[in-house]
Order: sequence, then C-alpha cells, then structure tokens
Amino acid sequence: MRKFLIWSGSILLILLLVCSFLVIRFLTSSNYFTTLEPHFAGSCQMLPGVVGAEDLDIDIATGTLYLSALDRRRAGDDPLINGALYRMDLNDPEARPQLIWGGAEPGDFRPHGISLLPQPDGLRIFVINHPSDGSHAVEIFDVADTRLQHRETITDPLFKSPNDLAAIGPRRFYIGNDLANPPGIMQMLEILLPRAQTDLIYFDGERGHIAADGLAFANGVAAARDTHRLYLAEMTGKALRIFDYDPDNGALTQRDQVHLQTFMDNINIDAMGNLWIGAHPKFVDIMRHSFDPAITAPAQVLRVSLNPEGGGKVDEVLLSIDGTISAVSAAAAYRDKLVLGPIFDAHFAICTLP
Repeated sequence: MRKFLIWSGSILLILLLVCSFLVIRFLTSSNYFTTLEPHFAGSCQMLPGVVGAEDLDIDIATGTLYLSALDRRRAGDDPLINGALYRMDLNDPEARPQLIWGGAEPGDFRPHGISLLPQPDGLRIFVINHPSDGSHAVEIFDVADTRLQHRETITDPLFKSPNDLAAIGPRRFYIGNDLANPPGIMQMLEILLPRAQTDLIYFDGERGHIAADGLAFANGVAAARDTHRLYLAEMTGKALRIFDYDPDNGALTQRDQVHLQTFMDNINIDAMGNLWIGAHPKFVDIMRHSFDPAITAPAQVLRVSLNPEGGGKVDEVLLSIDGTISAVSAAAAYRDKLVLGPIFDAHFAICTLP
C-alpha cells in the first residue's frame, strides 16, 4: 500500500510539473508578463454605428474606405444575425459610413476578410463569408456607382477556416485558413501551444491549391500586385512571411520571414508600399475580451517599411490600453489618415497621423 501511495504521488507530481510547465510556457509565449507602454503621436475620432469592423481596405485611387463588419458576440448565439459592408469617403471630413450590402437583407451574410481589386472598368470586392450553417465561401462584388452588384459565390473544399484573402485577378486570390481542427480539445491545443497546422490556399479561378502549409494560424494576407509580392501574418507563430508569387500559376517562393513579438492580424498596403498591421500584444487579453465585453484588450498598430533589396524597419505607430478602442485587427493608411478596425467594438476609429 505504501509503495502504491508513493507511486501515485510521484505520478501526480510529474503531472503537476508538466501542467505547470505548459501554463508558464503559454503565459510567456502569449506575452502575459510583457510591460506595455501606450503611445500615439496623433489623435483619433471614434465613429459609432459599425459593430465589429474586423477587416477593412482602402481604394487608394479614390480614398474610399470599405469595412467588413459583424457583431460576432451576438452572431455566435443567433443564426439570424447578419453582417454588413460599409463604405466611406476619407476625403470628406464630415463623411460617415454608409451601408452598401447586408444588414437585415440579404440573409446569411457573415463577412470576414475583405480584399479590393482595381479593374479597368471599376472596382471588384472579394469578401469571405461564413454562413450560419458552418460553411465557407468567397463572395465577389462589383462596385456600381453607389451600390454593390453581387457577381458570384465561390466555394472550395480547401476553404476550411478562412480568415483573410488577397485578390490578384478577376477570379483569382490567396486565402488563409487560420485553424486546422474543428472546435474541441484539438483546436484549443492548436491555439494554445501553438501548432503549425494551417495553410494558405491559392484559388486559380477554377479550384483551390495548397500554396503554403505548416503555418501557425494563417491570418492576414495582402498582395502587392505591381511587384508580385505576397505578405502573410502567422498570428500565433508571431511571424510575417514574405513571398514572391508567380502571376501565371500562383506558385510561391519565400523571400523572407520576420519574427515580431506580437500577435499580428490583418495587413494593408499603403500608396508607398508600407505594410500596416493591426496586432494584439497580449494574447490572453484578446481571448478574455472575446468572451467578456467588460474586459478590454490593448490595441496595437505596426508599420513595416521594407527595402527592395532586403531588410527594412518596423515601427510601433500606436499602442493603446485605455479601452477606448480594443483589439484592433485591421489598420490602413491614406494620406494623413489612419483607420482602425476592432474585432468587437461598436465603433471604429479615424486617426490623424502626425
């Protein structure tokens, strides 16, 4: 009996040590112990009325902002909750966001990542949609004057958990799956450890192909179509991957990989080729904020300036911890304006850069 108790106690001690190690490892890797120093040299105005502007993009040619929004907390409990697309003129200081698609109708529209594609005859918008039945699709719209015209819905078996996308042709795009496992213990382990199991899909106009795999939470995707450069944020991997893509067959060649000590979300490219990235400096805070709106999460914006010959510079342009805007997942710059989109807040921000 005494040997059994000693053996049992040893097993429990080992399990306790293993669990303690995993908890400390997670807290350390999630930046739980990191000290944050808020700063921003500009000023921001909060615009209400758009809930959950998780992703956004700017038509640089016209200064028109497009927002993809969904009240994610309500949508998780109510299959009848729809998201919407909004548009706003950044050149007009009195402008406010205008609903251009969604709301109450059409039904089952739950937008996520968004990508704009300038066309000779106008603008095309690609939007990831997560209908309430658990499926995934990419909706393609043409901008017609002050409204949208729905062009088509694209589905593919490789769209397993799409988060963001980057259009490179009228019917061609890259799309990232952020999770490999369905909801449950394996998905939780994939997020917490983290495990590099996700992939980036290239849709060639007819079907999808795996363009890159072994990714840790493939999140933001952006394409510089003039240089054939593709940027991908691995959120839990804390890495920015830089690829050259073949415009004919979509094949990727990795050019560089930059490790940043934060959890990167969506990526936007400004007129000068700089990357603007919404990020989450503390992973535990964003998880707690997702469950409880009373708990705020830091907002962080990075600007990445890359040199054509290699290397570059990373600047933390904004870090806010006062809860005015929480969990900024997307940031985009136009002239002296910086637009911030939060995952859950019932407002977004228009900031003036110094």
